[in-house]
Amino acid sequence: MADDRLQLAVIVGSMRSGRIGPAVAGWLMTMLSEHERICTGARAEWRAKPVGFVSYGGIAGGLRAVEQLRLVFAELRAVTVRQVVSLHWVHDLLDGNAELHDPGAPAAARAMVAQLCWWACALRKARAEGTYDV
Repeated sequence: MADDRLQLAVIVGSMRSGRIGPAVAGWLMTMLSEHERICTGARAEWRAKPVGFVSYGGIAGGLRAVEQLRLVFAELRAVTVRQVVSLHWVHDLLDGNAELHDPGAPAAARAMVAQLCWWACALRKARAEGTYDV
């Protein structure tokens, strides 16, 4: 293959005033920049593509929203990975500069990226072998 880099789209699900979606997305992009096989970009096509989630909120950490989004991406024929980065009580995890301080988040992000990479490679090979029209 001429270009083995995988592309990643980060979708911020909430941009309302007072939300911290952009700060969480910025943290995730920083984490991903450490991973050599990933480059950032936007994708319009979702069919046979892997999807991972980073959620935040109160006690549930946004996991209820993730479960609803899994249904949406299933309809788009995308593959969602099992590993999720879930930030519980996220306002307690941010300092005055909107920097995230969650000791478990980096490991969860690495695990999610590993799953995304595995699925991205497998699905890329499958797409190259034929169209996915099912």
